[in-house]
This record gives sequence, structure tokens and C-alpha cells, in this order.
Amino acid sequence: EGTVSDRSSVHLSYSASTAMPSARQLRDRVDDSNPLRLSSGNPDLRPSTSHSARVRVRTADPAAGTSLAVFANLRLTQDAVHQAIVAAGAEPRTIRGVTLQPGAQFSTPVNLDGSLGSFVAVSHGRPIAALGSNLNTRAFASYTRTPRLLDGVRSTGETVGASATAALATTDSERLDASVSYGLDARAVVSDESAPLSLAHRAGMTADWRPGSGLVLRAVASAGYDPARVRD
Repeated sequence: EGTVSDRSSVHLSYSASTAMPSARQLRDRVDDSNPLRLSSGNPDLRPSTSHSARVRVRTADPAAGTSLAVFANLRLTQDAVHQAIVAAGAEPRTIRGVTLQPGAQFSTPVNLDGSLGSFVAVSHGRPIAALGSNLNTRAFASYTRTPRLLDGVRSTGETVGASATAALATTDSERLDASVSYGLDARAVVSDESAPLSLAHRAGMTADWRPGSGLVLRAVASAGYDPARVRD
């Protein structure tokens, strides 16, 4: 961690960790309790290793009342444990001595490289003198990459997410504390062209009024809109 100035700081870190497969994942026994969803462990599983890098930047100007914080994280996992799936299709299929009926599938854990997760978060605050308020904004973006194995064919699932929120809060009134906020969340599966973009809107308002004698009156309102499917 380092201090750039008396108003700013930067923190960098790295860590590595190893996760052992669970006893259930290693158990070489077929679970056929559901004839359409058979599964088994894999005694050949290897430990998975994750590498994480993080950075955090903070800066503030007390005289101006402004602040800025940025946080980012990147995580890469080698030999991550994922489910390999084999489907029977329209005809019966024999897997490891077990016959899958049409429409059934067999899953078993395997080690796959390429798992990645990352995100960036930013927050900023500043006073709005003309309104006697503070404006706080936050933004978040993420990207995940997940390997998959279906019928022996490897593919990769990729998902991107983002959100942004703005909130305006009063600061100059001794009797009234009020805030209004609006947020937007977005999510897209970029590896699947048929998957729609998902959007969700959020809005809220809170108000605390203190007329006197220790009495506090509070009003809260919120609304949201989440369309099922949004296409270009």
C-alpha cells in the first residue's frame, strides 16, 4: 500500500489459493436416483489453483467535500472443477456401463482451465451547493468467463454485467433529511447471440422530518421496472 499524497492512497495486492476436491466430487459411484439426471464423481480430479490481483485507489478533498474511490479485482482459476455433461439424445446411450434413456443426461466433475472473473467498482461524491445537497454516484462493471464441456465439446460462457446508481441527499436542513436515487442494472450473455440483454430500473425516495419534541416522521417510496426481454 502506498500514499501518493496526503489526500490519495493506492493499494495493490496479490494472493494465490488452492482448493482440494470434495469427497463427494471424488466418489466414483453413479447416482441414479433420478433416471433423467444421472451423475458421478471423478477420482482423477486435481486441486484447483486461483490467482487474484486487486487494486484500490482512494482520493479525497476535504475542503471541496469531494471523494473518489476505485476498486478492481481479477481472479483466474486453473484446473477449476466444472460439470462435464453427456446427453443421450433421441436414442439410448451407454456411459460408464450405465444406459441413458432418451432425453437423459450424465454429468461428472472435471478440471478445466480458463475460469476468469473480474470487476471494477467506482464511487464518487461531491456537494451541490445550489441545492444544498450531496450527489453520490456509483458504477460497477463485471466480466466472467466459464468453460463448459458438453458431449466432449468444449465451449466458453461469457457474461458482462454493469450497474450505475445516483443519489441526491439534502445536507442543509436541521429538520428534514431527504434523498432520491435512481439506478440501472444491465446484464448480457455475450457468448450466446440468442440471449437478450437484461435491464432493470430502480428508483427510490426517503424523507425524515423532525417537527420537534423528539418526533421523527419518515416516508419511504420505491419503484422498479424490469422488462423481461430487451433486444437491439
